[in-house]
Amino acid sequence: MRFARSLPLLFCLCATIESEAGVPADGFVDPSFGSNGLARIDPNLAGFGTGNTMRGAAVDSNTGKFYILGGGGGLLLARMNANGSLDAGFNGDGYVNTLPNVANVSITPIRVAVSTNGKPLLVGVAVEQIGNVQDNNIVVCRLFAAGNPDTGFDGDGCRIIEIDAAGSDGLEMATAVLPLSDQSLLIGGHIETPSGYRAFVAKLLASGAYDVNFGLGGLRYIDLGNVPGAFAQQIAVAESGAIFVAGNIEGSGQSSSFIAKFDSSGSQIGTFGQGGYAYANYSSAYAPGDLLRHHITGLVVDDLERPTLCGNLENFTANEQMITLTRFGNGGAPDPGFNGNGRVFMTYSDLNALNHTGGCVLDRERRLSLALDTSPTPFIDPSLAMMRFREDGLTDEEFNGSGYLSLAMNIGQGGGGMELATSLISFRGDLIVFATAKGDTQEFGGPNEFAALRIRNDRTFRDGFELND
Repeated sequence: MRFARSLPLLFCLCATIESEAGVPADGFVDPSFGSNGLARIDPNLAGFGTGNTMRGAAVDSNTGKFYILGGGGGLLLARMNANGSLDAGFNGDGYVNTLPNVANVSITPIRVAVSTNGKPLLVGVAVEQIGNVQDNNIVVCRLFAAGNPDTGFDGDGCRIIEIDAAGSDGLEMATAVLPLSDQSLLIGGHIETPSGYRAFVAKLLASGAYDVNFGLGGLRYIDLGNVPGAFAQQIAVAESGAIFVAGNIEGSGQSSSFIAKFDSSGSQIGTFGQGGYAYANYSSAYAPGDLLRHHITGLVVDDLERPTLCGNLENFTANEQMITLTRFGNGGAPDPGFNGNGRVFMTYSDLNALNHTGGCVLDRERRLSLALDTSPTPFIDPSLAMMRFREDGLTDEEFNGSGYLSLAMNIGQGGGGMELATSLISFRGDLIVFATAKGDTQEFGGPNEFAALRIRNDRTFRDGFELND
């Protein structure tokens, strides 16, 4: 088991350490991004109000432009140039806040991705008001790069999927999306059924129609045995085409997490774990009866087809959060080559009770980078931080000289404020961390901004011939 280190190395945005020729400069803020390393987007200036929080971010691998999804009861999609500035060429001002109108239906996107041909994809929930009853259905939307709805996707740019496994007003929601190279896409989420919530994975063609050759007519429930509720949160595809879906299992005052493996046709691979799935459960680290919630915030798969779940475990009884990383071997068992038992379970520092993860990525050396927000007191003044781990699960001291990087933005008056980590993206070797930034020190209330930082990563050859991943 991994325990906390003593104290993280602090880093100030006002200073950047440059590398000498041939010397790696990993774990330092890139001052050429945004303003002295910090890029800020204020949704309030575009008339979106103070309630928007960042739901996620994605990169167009062709152009290096970033899409930032906000949510506060509607749609806020912004586009940022590769240098961290707002892209005014996106819908004329850098923002999109409308989707196709559907009578009596409100659409709330939850995740964003970008297809390989540069079109942003949104998934979430479409709420239809039928008298006094709300019917929640899955929604998938695709836009052109200019910001207008792509009418080649289901006729108007959005497809609403209504399954109604628990009746006409059952809850259905998409919470994960992964575009594939042929412009088809995988989506994941959960569906209400008479016996509880079930996780699912589905595949849509570029037209928005189900791929009937995937699963059962395009959709596959995830078989996890007898569990009270399962919710898919993350999707990843291995180089072989194998599909991994990860999420949370809720019930009886406790929660754990799962990962399931499918082949490219949507059949669950029974040789992985327990008939196609495996669990990540950290409850043994706590006293019986503690109220625990394990939440998955990232899923990565290396070239050896070993999946790693990134997340955090919140103990409501002790009022603390822990970082969790779990790597599985090819057969679905915890990989002992990762920190001895397949798990990393720790805090950012032994002073911090709040350790909330916001995404993870792997680089070409199988090093795992993790974004998080952390604070000594839960919900009070959390600040951004990053960590990088070696392939063996130990912290990588080549990253910022310690494996740890503190990134307090403090955009509020008098240098206060807080940041909530949302996404971490790897692009051309570097790391871009995204967060909701607030001018006050409380998690709730206060005006919100969207912020991003680019972190230098794996820079040994960046000024020479090795320019691409």
